Amino acid sequence: MAVPTHALAPAARAVREIAACAVLLVAIAAGLQLIEGYLPNPLTRAIFGAVGVSIVVGQLGLEKDAALRLEGRRIAASATLGLLLAVIPLLAALATGSRIRTGEVGLATVLGVAQSVAVAYRDELWLHGLPAFFARRANVPLRFVLPYLVVTGIAPVLLDAHATPAGLALVASSSLLFTVLWLRGGGAVVPVVAHLVWRLVAEVVFAGDVFDLEPNKLPTGARASGTLVWVSAVAMVAAALLTWRWAVRLRLRSPAEDS
Repeated sequence: MAVPTHALAPAARAVREIAACAVLLVAIAAGLQLIEGYLPNPLTRAIFGAVGVSIVVGQLGLEKDAALRLEGRRIAASATLGLLLAVIPLLAALATGSRIRTGEVGLATVLGVAQSVAVAYRDELWLHGLPAFFARRANVPLRFVLPYLVVTGIAPVLLDAHATPAGLALVASSSLLFTVLWLRGGGAVVPVVAHLVWRLVAEVVFAGDVFDLEPNKLPTGARASGTLVWVSAVAMVAAALLTWRWAVRLRLRSPAEDS
C-alpha cells in the first residue's frame, strides 16, 4: 500500500532536523576536545568553548528563539533552585561529620566564578538548548523530546574512563532536571541560572575559595563518588518531578508544543 507523499514530508523533515542536530552536537564535541588538547588551562578551555557554542547558536538564531528573559522573579526562582541543589548535599555532608572551614578569597575565586559562568552557559546551550531548538523545528512530540534531551546531556561523559556509577547517575539526574527547566521554564534563563548557581556554590563557594568543606566535596561531575553523589542525584530527580508538576499546573507549554 502506497504512503501518501504529504504524510512523508513531515516525517522526512523531522529526520533531517534530528540528523542535522546529531551532526552538529558531535562537531561541537570534537571542537571542544580539540580545544582541550591545545589549551591545558580549564578556565581558558571553558571560555573558548562557551564562545564557540555562542557563535553556533547565534548563527542558528537560537538565542533569539529562546532569549534570556531578564525577569527578576524568574531569575530569583532559578537561583533559589540552584542554591537548594547544593545546600541539600551540603546538609547531608554536615550530618555525616564534615566541617566547614574558612577559605581564602582571591584571584582564584574570580577565576572560579568566570569558569563556572562559562561552563554553565556552554553546557546548557550545547547539550540541551540546541537539541530543544532542533526538536521544535522538527515538531517532535514532547514525550520524545524529554528523553532525547536527557540523553544528549549524558552522552559526553559515557566514554569517560574515570566516570563512576554514582557520577553517571548524578549526570543523568542533572540532565533530567535541566531538560525539564528548558522545556517548562519558558526560555534559557531558568536552566542557565540554576546550573550556574549550583556550580558556583559547589565548585567555588565551598571548594576552598570562600569556605572549605572537609573532608568531603560537593559533587558536580561524572567522576564523583560517595554518598553525597547519590544524595545530589536524588535531589535532582525530586526537583525535576516537582518542577514538572508545578509547570503543568500553570499550563506552561514546551518549545515543541509551541510550534
